[in-house]
Amino acid sequence: MAAHDLFQAGCRWRVGSGSNIRIWADPWLPRPRSFLPITPAPASLLHTQVSELLNLTGDDWDVEKVHGLFWPMDSEMILSIPLSRVGAPDLVIWHYSHNGIFSVRSAYHLACSLEDRPCSSSVHTSKQSWWRRVWQATIPNKVKVFVWRACTNAIPTGENLSRRIPGTKVECPLYGESKEDRLHIFLLCLFARQVWGLSHLPTSLTSLHIPDFWSWMMAAAAQLDGMDFGFFLCLCWSIWWCRNAKLMQGNSLAPPYVHYFTSTFLAAFRSQALGGTPAAADAVVSPSNWQAPPSGCIKVNFDSATFRTGTELGIGVIARDASGSCVAWLSRRFSRMGSAEAAEILAARDAVYFAVR
Repeated sequence: MAAHDLFQAGCRWRVGSGSNIRIWADPWLPRPRSFLPITPAPASLLHTQVSELLNLTGDDWDVEKVHGLFWPMDSEMILSIPLSRVGAPDLVIWHYSHNGIFSVRSAYHLACSLEDRPCSSSVHTSKQSWWRRVWQATIPNKVKVFVWRACTNAIPTGENLSRRIPGTKVECPLYGESKEDRLHIFLLCLFARQVWGLSHLPTSLTSLHIPDFWSWMMAAAAQLDGMDFGFFLCLCWSIWWCRNAKLMQGNSLAPPYVHYFTSTFLAAFRSQALGGTPAAADAVVSPSNWQAPPSGCIKVNFDSATFRTGTELGIGVIARDASGSCVAWLSRRFSRMGSAEAAEILAARDAVYFAVR
């Protein structure tokens, strides 16, 4: 891939005023690889700018308008994007680094992903370490059990049933285009490919040239971090659930909904699971650890939280004087998805604005 094309593939807009960004034509959502909404563009809004999605003051999203225009997975992603309160301009950034600045290393990994091949730095993952990652993943136990059954080939695929019950149809029950084995169900089936196409995971994991199911599983463990690996396993579970719902009950679910359901289901589980751990409890600063500011000064503390629904963030800010008395406070709740890191950034931003005012 040419250097210019690679650079273009990794760039997107960071929303400031939104006046320079077209909603359905310019890359601006944090969704590799298109960076565009999945929701089809209404004919009358093809050239609408992102600024039309902001409120009258331009410092926050118009939540009602966003929910009215976009599918849930798009609207939640849009509402998770923090906006500047000081009129920052729209800016082109490099998506594949934390600071938005281009780096050769991140470009190399992007090039490997776009060419559907693992990077040379990927380490071989043995089955033993692979299973360790599965059991340690922060995902529901029922998903872990399902993964174990799938990896030991103990699920009733068309191929497995035809071996046990002569005359059983071996073709894919959804589209009938191929023999239904594990790799077909979770990767090669048209329905599965549509679901994977909506995810943020590397395209190398959806390559049509992957030889077998286990190679695919091992590649996922080698290329994904803990959070994304758990999401990968949960998405496999969702695909299997949808396949069974169609086969047994005739119910069909759209790929965008499957992706949205998996994201919110996993976010809610992780929020609840992590919320009850000793580590999470230890992270809360107790009053005895708080140090008062010098006399005549005000000290501002802030914190954030992700609610159990997985679709809301909350922040809290408190200002105290030298005696420890509260002189002012602020709390906000956001109806949006977002990572814990994003919540902390929003809390820090609002704490600064709160202190200045």
